[in-house]
Amino acid sequence: MLDGRNESYCLCASPVGVLKIERVEQGISAVRFLGENTISEMEYTDPMHPLLQQAVRELGEYFSGRRQVFTLPLALEGTPFQHRVWEALRKIPYGSTCSYGEIAAAVGNPKASRAVGMANNRNPLPVLIPCHRVIGADGRLVGYGGTSRRSCLPWSGARQGKGEEVFILEKGIIIYQSKYGATKKYAQWLQDLLGFDCIETPKADWREAAQYDTLILCGGIYASGIAGLSFLKKNIGRLRDMRICILCVGASPYDESAFEQIRAHNLTGDLKEIPLFYGRGAWDERKMKFVDRTLCKILQRSVAKKDPDTYEPWMRALMCAVGQTCDWTDKKYLAPLVEYLHSGNFSPI
Repeated sequence: MLDGRNESYCLCASPVGVLKIERVEQGISAVRFLGENTISEMEYTDPMHPLLQQAVRELGEYFSGRRQVFTLPLALEGTPFQHRVWEALRKIPYGSTCSYGEIAAAVGNPKASRAVGMANNRNPLPVLIPCHRVIGADGRLVGYGGTSRRSCLPWSGARQGKGEEVFILEKGIIIYQSKYGATKKYAQWLQDLLGFDCIETPKADWREAAQYDTLILCGGIYASGIAGLSFLKKNIGRLRDMRICILCVGASPYDESAFEQIRAHNLTGDLKEIPLFYGRGAWDERKMKFVDRTLCKILQRSVAKKDPDTYEPWMRALMCAVGQTCDWTDKKYLAPLVEYLHSGNFSPI
């Protein structure tokens, strides 16, 4: 375990957004993407600490193309295998790339490509430890997506025949299926937050979706199923190299037990490892189709026969909504999903 004494951090601007640089006594311990485009000024908890100043200086030199190797002392926590992978990543030259399989071979376990991908995703020091230089066996940029911009991607430049590293915008698509409008609202909020393209599932085509780096599926919950999930079930084999996550939208307040039941019911087989998030939707019986309104009334009558003290959260919400028009949609429900997109916790399905 690392000694956490004398912890401090600074925030600095970069071409890939705001970076939070953290240090402990032994060295730089983390670089985090905060998902903001700009900050008004540099912020420090320890403005005079030379290590933070050195980190800002070296990163600035790197992003401006004036530095290819970092000299910062690093303070890493991880398993022995993760440390071997991270050390192998540090040996990938600037402007070059390496496959997951090649890294696996370099650490002495040629069959451990997936484990290498997981260690890559858990790299606490992106950019300083260049996980962005790892690519799929076919040369595609898979398995890494640290920020709302895909950062530091390798590019073989023509200048003197040498490789260099540039920054390109991450491409993402939001595919949604909304019956009464709440899911569409969340999809549009995500579009505003992330700048991704947005399309309804009936218009979605896997060939177009496969051109993106990230896919977010948004679907309402109906009869324990997630609307629009059939698109992924049908095409997951063609999209498995993408970063994929799902936002399901329901009328009930979040309940962990019910949420896990939704996950277990819907995310099976090749979909099992896809991250699932929840947003609370809306309730308006006037907008419901006759069949949905009838089923809700039947369910309400059934729940009304129970002792209110035994109600599950969804039952309580259902009974409170009778005859009401409610809109529980809130951008706060998107925070975990956006944080996931910024975290880099992704490996091919």
